Amino acid sequence: MAICFRSVTTNAARNSATSKHFVNGVSQSSRLFSSGSPFLLNLGNTPAQAHAHAAFPSPAANHAYAAQFLASAAASGVGGKFLQPRQRTATASSVDATPLPQFPCEKSAIDRTFQQQTGTGRERAFSVNDLGVVERQHSRWVRNLPAVRPFYAVKCNPDPTLCRTLAALGTGFDCASGDEMALVLGMGVVPNDIIFANPIKNIKDLKYARAQGVKKMTADNEAELYKIREIFPEAEIVLRLLADDSGSVMKFGAKFGAPLVQVEGLLKTAKALNLKVIGTSFHIGSGCFDAQSYRKAIELSKHVFDLGIKVGLPKFTFLDLGGGFPGNPVENERNGDVPAFEEMAAVIREATAANFPPESGVQIIGEPGRYMATAWSTLFVLVQGKREVPKVAEDASSTRRFLYYINDGVYGSFNCIMFDHAHPEPIPAYRFMADRVSLDRRQSAQREAARPFAMSSAASASMMSSLFSSADSSAPLSARAFHTTFGRDQACQGTFFGPTCDSMDVVATDFPCEELFVGDWLAFAHSGAYTSAAATTFNGMPKPTAHYCRSRQPSPKAE
Repeated sequence: MAICFRSVTTNAARNSATSKHFVNGVSQSSRLFSSGSPFLLNLGNTPAQAHAHAAFPSPAANHAYAAQFLASAAASGVGGKFLQPRQRTATASSVDATPLPQFPCEKSAIDRTFQQQTGTGRERAFSVNDLGVVERQHSRWVRNLPAVRPFYAVKCNPDPTLCRTLAALGTGFDCASGDEMALVLGMGVVPNDIIFANPIKNIKDLKYARAQGVKKMTADNEAELYKIREIFPEAEIVLRLLADDSGSVMKFGAKFGAPLVQVEGLLKTAKALNLKVIGTSFHIGSGCFDAQSYRKAIELSKHVFDLGIKVGLPKFTFLDLGGGFPGNPVENERNGDVPAFEEMAAVIREATAANFPPESGVQIIGEPGRYMATAWSTLFVLVQGKREVPKVAEDASSTRRFLYYINDGVYGSFNCIMFDHAHPEPIPAYRFMADRVSLDRRQSAQREAARPFAMSSAASASMMSSLFSSADSSAPLSARAFHTTFGRDQACQGTFFGPTCDSMDVVATDFPCEELFVGDWLAFAHSGAYTSAAATTFNGMPKPTAHYCRSRQPSPKAE
């Protein structure tokens, strides 16, 4: 049985919220504003003729309704009834005022920070965040896409130190809310370097954007255009298009993007409402494995640019390529089916040169999120519990299986498993440390090589002890036990649970690894994107602490 909910209003309220207007020469009585909010259009109660142009463009109906809307809004004084926007305070990072420790390479930064943190007997999970990685990723972008200005997607990781570093490098920012805008505005970012890239905006944040002068914003439907005209008539509209995202793991087309069949009607609505449309945007989806998706979307944008001229709008001057750029920091390296960033950049350069050459005067931006943030962070978690799964009697020769309990999980940094299709790989810290060469250790070894052999051997033993020990000898063994590979069963499987009491708090299942022990540290590389941004303290479990540094160059791989 269908249930209909209908609002009840008094006669006085009904009369005050109702307005007479004409559509196609016929007098109509409709509710312009919702009774629940005097500043919102109730588009569902407007005459059917008023929306007919979306499917069957009728300039007369379109212009008549828009004209009546503007007249009614002006007469009611809605345009001037702005509430004072809530004052937001940007969160500043305590490390911004402190010089960051510098290291010769990424491995040195991770190695030294790990030793400093674990050597104190700590048990809380922590991340090592390397701003040198961010700076190199930005430089890589500029080399490969010199005509495309990056606008960092704050939602990926709103860490203030990360955002401040990107702002200093000259990036713009893609913000989805008033709080994200406040964060970067508080760092001195100018409003023109922000795009309010949420196609559906709440009224409070829309008013905040107007108060701060953040004009560029996306929209993909008629209701949003009317809302923007009511609240922020000076806004610069970027029409979000429905791009082909079939070549991506995470498809956004189910939620955002105007289908091409609706675009002409939306452009006509914008024109009738005297809104300023400056260009288009799209998003090919995250985890894209087809670089040609950018070409298709850019060609679609060019078609809409031409359509804008056809309906009588001023020439568009803005193109937003959206996100979808991979976070792999290794140049020209594919990650499974995901192309290297350089492959995508080559397609974008060719497509923009053909459709939006420099002489067109079109400003082109992209919205990299994981591209900038993925590799800057390495997460370390502690094994704080262990249980072996009994073997089945008839299969006594089967692989040993363990259940491990670590101090971060899906309610914390590993929410990316549910929200970002991530597949974390728990690597023992001592194995992770051996994967790449630490340049400061290499330089130390070279100095030792020039000394007598006996002294060199002693120094080498000391160095290895430092590398494979997580604490000094005075630390309680029960709390800080650290085991080398000696005595471990090398062919095991582990299921890794997070620290909460929820049985769904699972980080990895039946992952092949050597036997681990309580007190072992695990490393999760490339954990900077869509991790801490959505972390919670469910069950009272603390979030990992963050430690910042700057490396001068990538680390060479171990031979």
